[in-house]
Amino acid sequence: MGLSCLSARGDGVLLEVRVTPRSPRQRLDPPRNGRLIVRVNAPPADGAANEEVRKLLAKGFGLAKSNVRIARGETARDKTVELAGLTLETAEHVIAGFTA
Repeated sequence: MGLSCLSARGDGVLLEVRVTPRSPRQRLDPPRNGRLIVRVNAPPADGAANEEVRKLLAKGFGLAKSNVRIARGETARDKTVELAGLTLETAEHVIAGFTA
């Protein structure tokens, strides 16, 4: 499939995301402009939104929260997230489910 929001890295993948804080619903939406859309309820203050992003991605990809790390963009809406212990093929399959 080859999604532009994903790239392989070591024993996991890097995922490019666009975060929408203070969203009325928490959810993962299909990629747009090369980034998976992540909507969280939390405000972008004191790391609250980042924590919700980690939880939501961990649940969505079936990972422990400890396997989800924000690699770049701690204070930005556009982030690069590392998903450890996940193959590129598995990540693509999970994201394909968001488009259904």
